[in-house]
Amino acid sequence: MVLLSKFSTIVGWNSAIRESVNQNRPHKALLLFFQMKQNGLEPNKFTFPFLAKACAKLSNLKFSQIIHTNVLKSPFRSDIFVQTAMLDMYVKCDQLADAYILFERIPMRDVACWNVMLMGFAQLGFLDKVLRLFHEMRFARILPDTITVMGLTQASLETKNLALVKAIHAFGIQIGIDGDVSMANTWISAYSKCDDLSSAMAVFNGLKLA
Repeated sequence: MVLLSKFSTIVGWNSAIRESVNQNRPHKALLLFFQMKQNGLEPNKFTFPFLAKACAKLSNLKFSQIIHTNVLKSPFRSDIFVQTAMLDMYVKCDQLADAYILFERIPMRDVACWNVMLMGFAQLGFLDKVLRLFHEMRFARILPDTITVMGLTQASLETKNLALVKAIHAFGIQIGIDGDVSMANTWISAYSKCDDLSSAMAVFNGLKLA
């Protein structure tokens, strides 16, 4: 497929790349990127996250490595927004080992960065790694959010450990995220899978009253 569209500014190219990703046309997004480079324009910090999403949709390691190489050659290799996008890209390409290597090399990690790695391990059921990351996160004085607690809850279901689910639920209440609908639905599902229907119903009733 040959694309004839040309844009005079990086903003125009970014808009086209983003639109292609949102339309679930990741190959087109990557092709636009290579055309942009051929036209002598260099990507900026907004270009790379769109490209990372395209690679993640394709779950293609080769393309991911090409985009990452471009990041490393750019002035934005230390940008936390770009680094987190690369991290998420590797996780969604099922390359947790590569993702973790990158994660360890990020000097100033924010909560989004920690969450990407934590959710990656959670989705594969690595409860021990999730708990270790969570403790490291707390030691680094990063304030957990809804995504963090969702990852912890999801990982805990691998062992159907009701006591752990309740402890995570109590922690979520402690940090003030119990009113979040997505979080409440996660706890309802978790309690149901642990055969604690009374707790599931209590969360559901609390949601209705909120």
